[in-house]
Amino acid sequence: MASAPGLTTWLDILDATQLAVAPLADTIKVAVFDDTVVPVPSTDTAYNVAPWNAGEASGGTYTAGGPTLGSKTLSIVSSRVVFTSLGFTITTMTASVRYLLQWDDTVAGDRILSIHDLGQTLTLVAEPLVVNVPSTGWWRLG
Repeated sequence: MASAPGLTTWLDILDATQLAVAPLADTIKVAVFDDTVVPVPSTDTAYNVAPWNAGEASGGTYTAGGPTLGSKTLSIVSSRVVFTSLGFTITTMTASVRYLLQWDDTVAGDRILSIHDLGQTLTLVAEPLVVNVPSTGWWRLG
């Protein structure tokens, strides 16, 4: 799974805007999208804002916005700050799936933290979508 940070969010965290993202305290969700989305990490800003306002999965046990991550941690590994959590399963999903969009549901504007490309489109027909967190975490800084 290839990952990219939501660069506009990270810029606003670090610049004078000082966007108050607190990954351990905030509600972090992962929305599921098909292959019609064309991500641009340097300009994409938020969940439900183009291009992330179309192509979201639906049905089964999936709810708009995606599941909330549990057991979140921040740690230092090999001189990098690493964010991880438990994975999740969405049961009985019928959808084409290509992208996972991790976003902060607590911060105003529903800002993107990271974009994950599964590398291929998965076609699910009343099947579970099982998402295991990469051993390197959802995202890393450093």
